Amino acid sequence: MLRLWSSVAVIAVALAVSAPAFAVEKTEDFIKKTAAANLFEVEHSKVAAQKAVSPAVKTFAAKMVADHTKAKADFEATLKTANLAYTPAQLENDQLKKIDDLVKANLADLEKDYLKAQKDAHQDVVGMFKDYAKDGENAQLKAWASKMLPDLEAHLAEVDKLD
Repeated sequence: MLRLWSSVAVIAVALAVSAPAFAVEKTEDFIKKTAAANLFEVEHSKVAAQKAVSPAVKTFAAKMVADHTKAKADFEATLKTANLAYTPAQLENDQLKKIDDLVKANLADLEKDYLKAQKDAHQDVVGMFKDYAKDGENAQLKAWASKMLPDLEAHLAEVDKLD
């Protein structure tokens, strides 16, 4: 009987300690990753818009710059309305490397590398937004994630066609 109560106590303490911390970290992580993703899309696509040869890739890159610049402004407004903390976006190391690689890429590899990175990035972001739209704890941010999903899925479909 003592063993049963010990197990119940351990589980209760673990749930009490981990659930609130996970929920807060999840929103903070979503905010951080969303900010970095928008910044990456804009900066990575600026390079492709300047260096790409294919009109279709140039058009797609320009669209990514415009759409993600608008999404960034909308995101920041949502955070302000929801009274959520926002720190200016910082690119993650792998994002910085992809931008640097694109800047240094020869013309033969540039478009292929750009499209692959865009496909990977949009797959990750679509999954992240689906998860937050379903399970996020902040109602306003959850609604914003749901609202953005069709645009992100459309970007993924566009890059699939170009790839």
